[in-house]
Amino acid sequence: MAINIRQTHIQLIWNGTDVTRDLSGRVQELRFSDRFKRGQAQRDEVAIRLDNGDYRFVNTWWPETGSVLQPAIVWDDGAGAQTWALGTFAIDQHTLRRAPHSLTVQALSQTAQRHALDAVQTRSWEQITLAALAQQIATESGLRAQISAADIPLQNLQQRQESAHALLGRLAKTHNRVFAIKGEHLLLTGQAAPTVHPVSWVDDIIAGDLKTKDRVLYTACTIQYYDAERDQLLNHTERASGVSSDRVLNLYTPATDLAEAQRLAQAALADANQTGQGQGSLVMRGQPIAAGEQIDLQRAGRMGGIFTVREAIHTLQPGWTTHLTLERTDG
Repeated sequence: MAINIRQTHIQLIWNGTDVTRDLSGRVQELRFSDRFKRGQAQRDEVAIRLDNGDYRFVNTWWPETGSVLQPAIVWDDGAGAQTWALGTFAIDQHTLRRAPHSLTVQALSQTAQRHALDAVQTRSWEQITLAALAQQIATESGLRAQISAADIPLQNLQQRQESAHALLGRLAKTHNRVFAIKGEHLLLTGQAAPTVHPVSWVDDIIAGDLKTKDRVLYTACTIQYYDAERDQLLNHTERASGVSSDRVLNLYTPATDLAEAQRLAQAALADANQTGQGQGSLVMRGQPIAAGEQIDLQRAGRMGGIFTVREAIHTLQPGWTTHLTLERTDG
């Protein structure tokens, strides 16, 4: 059965000016890439391919590096116009092509003070919490922090020749948190239940493939910690509930005390056991699905179920298609 491609138009604000009408007929393609990986902050990216047949985009209409783009997807399925604002982006790359003539501008999700987030540096904190650190880095980078997870105390924290971006990513992975930068917001959350989109393998998918794989589960996680009273390193083991396996996950960096050992082992065990049983790649009729959300894949028999979106690429050419990279996350 043929899938009807959702027809849309692009709304574009360029350095604060609405250029939608000016660029009408000049935008050949818009591609929005949204990625999600636990413990790593991924920046959204947008690429716009422009018709450069009269060379205007390499002369009078040259898109300057650092120019700010605010694209949105607008569509109407008969129930009124809907708009999906993709965020705020700063141009950082140009690609000029001949035959056919085009100029593609690529832009990364903008932060007010991007250098503060990406600059490699060395510093330390004797005592701080994860939330306070996220708030400090957000303030330094001109971002607004949104924190919705139980706080975690950190002692003798070292940032050694790494960026603040990398530091928060490392700590999020260690403590099983989700860290992301979305527009002007720095997000730090627990593993909250994501939005789930119902998707039919028969009615919604243009093309795709799904693969199964054996799931590796750990029954326990072992870590050493320093016992101040005994002045020695002791072992601590956390066990996974409801897991029957002979695999034990070992952590080789000692914790400062028992409480930290418990948190680190629990986080590592949860992260390791979240790896899904399968993977997939789907191309479907355009839908506003974001990385980190989930789909409930229906009418796919035993291959169906709940999948987490690891990457979502939305392409308008001008019809809207959505390409999803998936990891199965249900039992």
